[in-house]
Amino acid sequence: MDKGMVLGLDATSRRSLDGATCTPLSTSHTRSATSPESKLRVAVDETMSTAPAAVLPQVSTIPGGSAPSMATDGATIESAAATTAAAMAVEATALEAMADESGRPTVVSRVWSDLDKTKFFSAGAVATGTLLTIFHPFDVVKTLQQTAHGRPPPLLGTMAAMARTSPRSLWRGYAPSLVGAYVVDLVYYPTLELLKEGLLSAGFASPAAHGASALIAEAASNLVIVPFDVITVRLVTAAAAGRPASSTAAIAADIVRTQGVAGLMRGYTLTVATYGIESAMFWAIYAWLRDAGYALLHPPDQPCAAMEDRPLIHAAAGAVGGAIAGAATNPLDVIKTRVQASTAAVSPISSLSAFRAYVAAMVANEGWRVFAKGIPGRVGFLAPTMAATVTLYEMVKEFATA
Repeated sequence: MDKGMVLGLDATSRRSLDGATCTPLSTSHTRSATSPESKLRVAVDETMSTAPAAVLPQVSTIPGGSAPSMATDGATIESAAATTAAAMAVEATALEAMADESGRPTVVSRVWSDLDKTKFFSAGAVATGTLLTIFHPFDVVKTLQQTAHGRPPPLLGTMAAMARTSPRSLWRGYAPSLVGAYVVDLVYYPTLELLKEGLLSAGFASPAAHGASALIAEAASNLVIVPFDVITVRLVTAAAAGRPASSTAAIAADIVRTQGVAGLMRGYTLTVATYGIESAMFWAIYAWLRDAGYALLHPPDQPCAAMEDRPLIHAAAGAVGGAIAGAATNPLDVIKTRVQASTAAVSPISSLSAFRAYVAAMVANEGWRVFAKGIPGRVGFLAPTMAATVTLYEMVKEFATA
């Protein structure tokens, strides 16, 4: 299962998305002012400049002299403090503010602390279930293509044949895949969002912050997803090999009996490498394309108050990013899937030398083209799910803003 790439799958969605809004930015807010201190100063200045006169401290003249004094009644001080607090709050939403010297619109992110977590995870669960139900058949065929020793079955032809003979076979492994997606959301998204906010506030460029955050979030969430991934792969390949149909519980019990509990974590390192690189690539590409789309469709001479085309920008950037990241990491995914599908008591890549020998044997038996197996299914899964994921996630964050 490609965990992440639906709203709970990391991915990087799994996968962070910004829940971004477009606001006009003055030409004085340039890319050089990217430090937290500069952003805070801008936020304070803008908030103070728009504060009602009654909120600001009142200035008077000292009797017998010209020196100004500041009124210090309790209500005024309290109002001034509230204004300053509001300015400080603005800084949190300015973490992703970006613009160039021409004054292009800035993208402002809703920070993790602003979200109603109950609404966020509830809406995300609905989106995850919907996307996985629709696109899981692509992941099933991808697994069959990658584990085929010979000419891989065609994507659409295989799906059509399975639909004719046994429609339910297109959703083999669906249950553990879905449960894993729901569970991993609880780890992936908080890690991703909090790390991203920290890197952006430290002055990292948006693509770099997105990519690094996704890589670390994948490493953490893979501790949760790998057992579900292993069980899903076994369910798909066992049925394809003609072995008796098994339930999720029966497959899990068989793995523990023959390989120990460690068997449920088989391929963890490869999973981190596959999904981690995939997520880092996706979010970096997505952030760059998204920002480029905003700049292209909303040049400085046009208002940006209305952003009806944002979903189109997000969907296009998500589809392209998912397709590129999926194809680029397919070689690692082929190795990972075959290792997880192995029923041997000992992992075929238990050491670095064993890993090299395993890869060399794959090339010797099937040629370098072995690493291209599954690309149609993988891209067919990731491109549409990531297009839908980023679009829906932006909407979910909008809905969940506290």
